[in-house]
Amino acid sequence: MRLRHYLLPSVSLVFAVAAPASADLRVLREWKASPVLLQHVEFSPDGLSVLTASGAGVAQLWSIDGSPGPELKGQRPPMFRAHFSSDGRQIITTGYDGTAWTWSRSGETLRKFAFHRAATAEARFFPASPKASGGFVSSSDDGQVVFRDAYGVPTWSSQFIGTARQLAIHPNLSLVVAGTDDGQLHLVSPSLDRRTAKVDTVRTPHGRINRISFSPDQTRVALAGIDGSVTLWDLNGRLQNSLKASASGWSRGVVYCLTQPASLLTIGDDGRVQQWSTTGRLQSSLQLTNTSNLTSVDCSADGRQAVVVSSTGDLWMLSVTGAQP
Repeated sequence: MRLRHYLLPSVSLVFAVAAPASADLRVLREWKASPVLLQHVEFSPDGLSVLTASGAGVAQLWSIDGSPGPELKGQRPPMFRAHFSSDGRQIITTGYDGTAWTWSRSGETLRKFAFHRAATAEARFFPASPKASGGFVSSSDDGQVVFRDAYGVPTWSSQFIGTARQLAIHPNLSLVVAGTDDGQLHLVSPSLDRRTAKVDTVRTPHGRINRISFSPDQTRVALAGIDGSVTLWDLNGRLQNSLKASASGWSRGVVYCLTQPASLLTIGDDGRVQQWSTTGRLQSSLQLTNTSNLTSVDCSADGRQAVVVSSTGDLWMLSVTGAQP
């Protein structure tokens, strides 16, 4: 493992400032999706549903008009994450007891995996490639990141310091990016059969990393951190920009959105969702709440809508418009 340290370039220390733009964020609808903390939200690949995961240990599907769908419950709370498979047919959820469960979209439990001895902080479906069958990648409070086959059996693992909380898989499957609570970003390049991997590690200014998102052109990652900022990095571990994403408290979410042109959405403890250009220019800001933290954000595949959830179980469906040239 190689550990690299980067000083923030002077140009990156200047936070982006607001400027008039035609980008726009508007609330389409709002509903109470949980009586307790919502930890995660994401759109289905077809954009017709959203999936939430709560501190009560319940995942739930919703239509985008707010109609409730199946509940996925039974796993020990809290539930940290819930993700769709790439084809949208299955869901994986993670639990405090170290398990990951897979589900059908109708809410039927398919498999129960014992992934870790400590809490499973994150787990994602890892699609098949020409040299490897489909499986999973998981991370844990014990600091491990593990590649697994379809039966949950480890094929490669690495031990990092502190909780390994966040994971993102590059669309071409050549890179897994993991964040740990000591502020380090781990760039994991698996072999074709996923039985070995090369790891490069970069120290970020964040402390705990709360979210990792790949850019639409697949050449950058955006990180949200507990210092209230979002940083943009190239895939060689070089810092590109730093954004003041939350005026108070943590920055809890960041996601690239395929608006025309593409943009970046950030959320934080200040109750605001903000829209930025991919180079870090603030385009639009919307105050959703003054009484709770925003905890997760996602964009639909077509870039026209976003969904945001809060620590008090509220959900907002937003219309997103990109800035015109």
